[in-house]
Amino acid sequence: LYVNDAVAAHGRTTKEELLGRTMMQAYPGIEHTEMFALLRQCMVERSAFEMENQFTFPDGSRGWFELRLRPVPEGACILAQGGYGRFELSPCSDVDLLVLAPEVDTDAVEELLGPFCDEIREAGLRPSIGHRTLDETLELVDQDMKTAVALLDTRHLAGSPDAYGRLRVGVEEEVIRKRGAKLVRFLRSEAELRR
Repeated sequence: LYVNDAVAAHGRTTKEELLGRTMMQAYPGIEHTEMFALLRQCMVERSAFEMENQFTFPDGSRGWFELRLRPVPEGACILAQGGYGRFELSPCSDVDLLVLAPEVDTDAVEELLGPFCDEIREAGLRPSIGHRTLDETLELVDQDMKTAVALLDTRHLAGSPDAYGRLRVGVEEEVIRKRGAKLVRFLRSEAELRR
């Protein structure tokens, strides 16, 4: 069993408290949740699932998590996504947006998103907008691990669900399947820099 710092932080505990325990021992009652049922289905049927999950911590507080459940040879892998996807932004957060389009038209993107970005600024947040084709985005993923990691943490807001699905599949293929070891090394080095 592998437990990283992120899963411990999300669970408001330590890695040492989680290792050697089942999920049911660490979080009594979790076996009665929709999330646990999907996790079991993921492991048995070898199927992938995504869901938004509100988790109640032992102290009664709650947090939202966007979960991706993926079968892996060892069982299942759970990936949680960031604050914007969970409806929780920290003060002074950036709101990172990516516009995927068949061709890049900077003027059209600025015209379309200008009023939305003005509202984001008025709320005290900083919008950051990228606009690329799907091929350009996947090429960037291949070249830059920081961008690749950021694209693992996305949420569809509007537009073509098919384009978003192709992006998700492409990013997961490039980052997780083809570069899993590189991803782990990159994340460890980033964690060390933040200490």
